[in-house]
Amino acid sequence: MNRRLWHLSLLLLCAVLCQIANLATAQQLSIHKYKLSEGLPQMQVMLVMQDSRGYIWILTKKGLSKFDGVHFVNHYRKDGLPSDHIIDICEDRDGQLWAIAANGLAVNSGHGFETILTPSELNFVRFSLVETLSNGNLLIQAMEAGDNWGVYEIDPRKKRIERRLLNESYDFKKSTSDGHIYIRSTDAKMYRWQPEGLQLLADSIEVGFSRPLNHILWHDNNQYATITEDTILLEPYQSRRVDYIDHPVWGHLKNDSLFIYSLHTYTAIPWKNGWVNGIFTDRDGMHYIYGEDGFYKVVSNAFQNFDTEYPGVNRNIWSVIEDKQGRIWFTSLLGTIQIWDGQNLTDFDYEEDLGHARFYMGSTRLANGELLITHGKGVYKYNERGMSVVDWVKGQTQLAWQNPKNGHLLVSDCSQGLLIHRGDKLDIYPEFNDNELGFVIDACLDKSGVYWYATEEKIVRQKGDSLMLFEEGLVPLAHSKAVACDSTNRVWIGGNEGLFWFNRQAGTFVPALPPDFNESVQFIHVMNDSALLVGRYGNILMLDLYSFDRKILASGEDTGMKPWKVFGEEEGFFGGETEEKGILKDRHGYYWIIGSEGVVRFNPAMIKKNHLPPLLHVTGITGYNSLTREQKSILIPSNEKVTDNYRFPHALKNIRVNFDAISTRFPKKLTVQYRINGEEWVPHPAHHPLVLSGLLPGNYLLEIRAGNEDYVFSQPVGIAFRMVPAFWQSTWFRILAVLAVTVIIYQAVQYRTRRKIKKEQQRQKYMNEINNLRIKSLQSQMNPHFVSNALNSIQYFVLKNDLEASVKYIQDFGRLLRLTLNTLSVDAHLLADEINYLESYITVENNRLENKIEYHFLIESGISPKEISVPVMLIQPYVENFFKHGISGEEIQKPVLMIRFVKIMEGLRVEVEDNGPGFMATVNNKSEHNGHQSHATRITGERIATYNEGKKEIYNVKMTDLGEKLNKAGTLVTIIIPATINKTQKNAESGVLVSQRD
Repeated sequence: MNRRLWHLSLLLLCAVLCQIANLATAQQLSIHKYKLSEGLPQMQVMLVMQDSRGYIWILTKKGLSKFDGVHFVNHYRKDGLPSDHIIDICEDRDGQLWAIAANGLAVNSGHGFETILTPSELNFVRFSLVETLSNGNLLIQAMEAGDNWGVYEIDPRKKRIERRLLNESYDFKKSTSDGHIYIRSTDAKMYRWQPEGLQLLADSIEVGFSRPLNHILWHDNNQYATITEDTILLEPYQSRRVDYIDHPVWGHLKNDSLFIYSLHTYTAIPWKNGWVNGIFTDRDGMHYIYGEDGFYKVVSNAFQNFDTEYPGVNRNIWSVIEDKQGRIWFTSLLGTIQIWDGQNLTDFDYEEDLGHARFYMGSTRLANGELLITHGKGVYKYNERGMSVVDWVKGQTQLAWQNPKNGHLLVSDCSQGLLIHRGDKLDIYPEFNDNELGFVIDACLDKSGVYWYATEEKIVRQKGDSLMLFEEGLVPLAHSKAVACDSTNRVWIGGNEGLFWFNRQAGTFVPALPPDFNESVQFIHVMNDSALLVGRYGNILMLDLYSFDRKILASGEDTGMKPWKVFGEEEGFFGGETEEKGILKDRHGYYWIIGSEGVVRFNPAMIKKNHLPPLLHVTGITGYNSLTREQKSILIPSNEKVTDNYRFPHALKNIRVNFDAISTRFPKKLTVQYRINGEEWVPHPAHHPLVLSGLLPGNYLLEIRAGNEDYVFSQPVGIAFRMVPAFWQSTWFRILAVLAVTVIIYQAVQYRTRRKIKKEQQRQKYMNEINNLRIKSLQSQMNPHFVSNALNSIQYFVLKNDLEASVKYIQDFGRLLRLTLNTLSVDAHLLADEINYLESYITVENNRLENKIEYHFLIESGISPKEISVPVMLIQPYVENFFKHGISGEEIQKPVLMIRFVKIMEGLRVEVEDNGPGFMATVNNKSEHNGHQSHATRITGERIATYNEGKKEIYNVKMTDLGEKLNKAGTLVTIIIPATINKTQKNAESGVLVSQRD
């Protein structure tokens, strides 16, 4: 075949392809446009490439950007580039990036860009293209003076030209399949670079390069070229049209559509975004379109959007149904019907026959192929004869559903209730109205023949004509919206509270998802025996029933693996809020989902498991002190690996690790985990630095790994580092510290022991003093004068022959002696015992004086003598003073002694009052004390001083001369007993005296 005939054939094939393209209607894929607000430096994108570490480099006219799938890191002239407008970029075998601009060449060795060569240093005017060679040199296209272009091999480090290869080239690029660099000259010749020079492959070839080069080397509008060894093969395109992008090779604009070609397929998408400079596919299989108006990512091939912009689907679509021909019908609340035939969208005119109506949810296709279309006034039926009215439906309808087993037709009629059409019989259940059970929104049939209804308020079951309601509180939904029965006879319900399934054994509904994830459900569709499709607000959820039945959630294994996948905007679902009953599965296996932003066609066959783990790079390690702000940072160059020689001083006990996890399919679903010294893996946010706080001195091995959306994890990156201890954290310092602490503890124990012994000795001394004083006090009571007086009194009564008086006196005196001896072993006794003792003493003394003494005991109400404890014989010495000094004097006709007990805040006040001559008169009358020393009051005073030793005075005795104070005869002795006295209460059951404290 001669060359002219060959070109004619190519032109004819091109025309046929263009005609096919004109007939095809483009469908809108889920495409995300990156904006300046997301970090893109400028919207005119000229070239895109991906380096060996997974970073995507985006060349714009006003900056070079590194993209990890989430964040843009921009580089400009101020960052070391020769210009903001970079023309070309490539990577060498050492992982270094070379960026070329018209006015210079820059290299990035891992620490940022550095301009190392300018055109003038090689006597050039400007640079154009760059590619790395296997020998370490660069292939550069440059312009000499006089507008002469050439291709040169250059050693950039030595800044010299090794050789000139071509006078002028059109383009050159490295193939990703064989690693060779192919060069096309301006005279249509094709060369391949070899270390020894250029190899001519073709004298004339009219094709351009594909970006990126793979098995297809070149292309033009109607053919592609491959190479086998040294032979170039040209073959015409024989692509079939598909609705997804499959390994794109090239693309071109035609009217308002972008046609994207691969080797065997092509697709067309609506495109009003300006000129396209190229199509790029990264290592994760994600496709990008870039051009004069921005940088775009094809988020997913699984979703295609039918909206008002394209192909022009009306707003407020409430039902989607498929007819016998496979056409898709869109019915709108606005009263319109549109039909999609696979390529074109047309309006269906029905108003002449039936009038305008608002269409509602729940339309369906019957087993015979007829369509039932729900609307505000009933149901329309469509078949080959056209559109007609279903006369037995009267009011607004929001569900038409056919029993798959017996063909019975269920219709939710808002004016009549639930209608079940059983052949020639129509049953009406008026309970399904707004005031009772609510209108039926969804229905399903389980394997036992029981209907399950989701009404606006309840979940209702029906078997035969019997309606069965759940008891109040058993249904977790306030407003139900969806119900479905799967192949295992499990019943699923959904509503504002989320997704639930019915546990038949327990008779309760169980949440299917975790509480913080169980969002509002709009529809439930059983996809097949192993999966559910659930519509929610802003996303759809696919639930794997096999994994769910294996109870992955309840296994306790925290791998992050869940039996569901969620598809929102990040995953390509751009439908917005899904609608009730808004789902249809067509004959091709596509799912048509109604959303607030239009209708989305979902192809689950395009959902593939991602077996490619993310790339994980540690970019820097910093040790810092959060208080002093002191820090030590170690930057890890992009072309170097993490080493194990990192050391941080003790003061920098917080470690921050910066890393990048790169997987561009669903970058926001990345999972990052870390562990220290081989312990359990700990989850961590994928796009935040890892911070370890309060590390103790020692050696650490930190491992980090990243997992993709399907929990395929990368190999862990290990970081070994050492926290250097301070001198006080060293072993020898710890030994000395332990010895010092031991000595201190020993000395402290010795000191405490000595102090305890001394304290015990002081206590014993105190007790001995108390006992001695008590014995002295007792001895003072039994002084010879008192005993002599008592014996004289007994003798007196005997001589008087008053046997009764003498016996009584002997009894009283004996009782007093017995009470005195009983107090030898105690320091305190009950107030009742003290009063009893005083009374015995007064009785003995009064008998001796022929009972001329009048005495009284006055106890204030609220004082219980049997519950209050007082020191023994603390009051008696002052009563004794009365008998020694208070009854002397002829002016006292009737001596009176008053002993009062008064409750005060400090405790107890005892008042001993007499009407004698007075305290001061007694002291002044020295003659009355001749031959007798009053030891009792002195010893009592010493006892009180001992009680109060080392404390604030809590016992107190005061003697008052009433003649001086109140102008009357007598002495008043006031004794204060503190509130810390002992109390006792008698246990009624055991009779044991239990001591208490005030």
